[in-house]
Amino acid sequence: MANKEFPISEFGTKLMISSKAVNNIPNKYLSLSMNARVQDGSICPRRWKTKLISSILGTNNKWWFIMSGKLYQVTNSKVYEVDKTTWVQTDRGTLGYDKRVDVLVYNSFAIIVSDGEVPKVFNGTTVTDITTVALGTTGVIEFCRNFSFISKDNVLYVSRPITATNPEYAYDWTGTGSQNVTYDSKIKSLKSTMNWLYVFTENKIEYLWANSLQNVSWSATFISTPLGEWSEPVNNLCVCASGDKIFYLSKNLQIQTVNFVQWATNPSIGELSSRPVISIKELLSTVDVDQPTAFAHYSENEKTVNFHVREVGYNFNNIVIVYDLINDTWNIDTGKNYNYIVRDGYTYYGYSDVNSSIYIDDLGYSDNWSPIDFRIETQHLNQETLNRKMYRWFFTAWSIWQFTTLDYEIEVDGRSVFQDSISWTTRWIDWIGEVWWSESGGEPMAWYLNYISERQLFDRVAKEWRIYRQGSKIKIKISSKSDIQDFSIDTLGVRAEITSRVDTSNSF
Repeated sequence: MANKEFPISEFGTKLMISSKAVNNIPNKYLSLSMNARVQDGSICPRRWKTKLISSILGTNNKWWFIMSGKLYQVTNSKVYEVDKTTWVQTDRGTLGYDKRVDVLVYNSFAIIVSDGEVPKVFNGTTVTDITTVALGTTGVIEFCRNFSFISKDNVLYVSRPITATNPEYAYDWTGTGSQNVTYDSKIKSLKSTMNWLYVFTENKIEYLWANSLQNVSWSATFISTPLGEWSEPVNNLCVCASGDKIFYLSKNLQIQTVNFVQWATNPSIGELSSRPVISIKELLSTVDVDQPTAFAHYSENEKTVNFHVREVGYNFNNIVIVYDLINDTWNIDTGKNYNYIVRDGYTYYGYSDVNSSIYIDDLGYSDNWSPIDFRIETQHLNQETLNRKMYRWFFTAWSIWQFTTLDYEIEVDGRSVFQDSISWTTRWIDWIGEVWWSESGGEPMAWYLNYISERQLFDRVAKEWRIYRQGSKIKIKISSKSDIQDFSIDTLGVRAEITSRVDTSNSF
């Protein structure tokens, strides 16, 4: 049979599947995608980060928030204001405990809660105990439609209706007009969307929606509606919202959704990570069941849902499981060891899970001057037949910057048969170097802030004298550890002659 080209159809439109299946997975899905993104039908590296504060305060970050345009950090049993110009941390109040907290910012104050601790209010200069709720809450707080919600065990406390003249009603859960709702098990998390407030308990999910505030006997009463059973999140903070859609990591290590099923007319629970063919269950099997600092957040810049979690054997969040809502595909990020991210306009601040350092995330083309391990790997491609093939070359294309290097490796039946790189000129240019006149907390700002992307087109073919190997399956690996990574790949395929032979070791 003559040689034939086998391009990977729709390569560049999908990323990773982590599944036990091999032969039933469409070729456009990768077996591994690390620090990658889909953009305009091609695969690119993710945006990176730069360190703002190399902090030595306390143990690690406990929470962070924006209030009145100012950035705050909770660590070392205190609340610190972080100057967004000099990045100096200033002590603004003492909590009295060094535990993970949840924060609700309303008007010009922040309500701070932690499991088993007295709720506190912070006005920018002082921290004061709140006495209008039972002592020792569960440490969960949320805001929805002019009410604040706080929990203690299985009771949801609803604040007095907040008014323009009385914003302090946001932390009054016992005064006139306040309410409480009792559930059949402990409340684990609360999350509001545009039209709903979801209540996650140990046994089920319930929701309060826009019309659930009804007048019953001339008294406003919240009506809670059960949605589904046993979908407890791993912790309070591993739940995030995009519009009216909810995404969370459950204790049985599945990424669950609420209100994400397109054809459903009412809120419904679904398993996003276990869908047939495009599952990532194998990836989630490496995640630790204990996730004390895991969190989820939605990136408006990328339209992605991000789960910062720790794998088995780690005591900090070491990976990010990324779901791309636009392209319906998965990826793993590394090097983002955060335990929360705060959005300030289009800027995202990442707070370390290892110490109390702070970063700007989703910025530039280099990771604080350290290369990130970009890697993608195809499935074991069999060209839709188990017959042996004579593999003769592979081909790839599209664009790359002159200081980026892409490394290619080809395996046939698990054996490496080709290794080479694509790169342009590596000459040094005068503007590469740290911008010494712009330091942040003793950390010079990385030069890549001045970098303008100028990719050049490329196409490469590995001819017969480079690859000439018989086998049943071929796998292509592409990686980069360049200090700046700026490229896109949208074409990949192999050329092979399909024979009539089958490997005798695979015969019955």
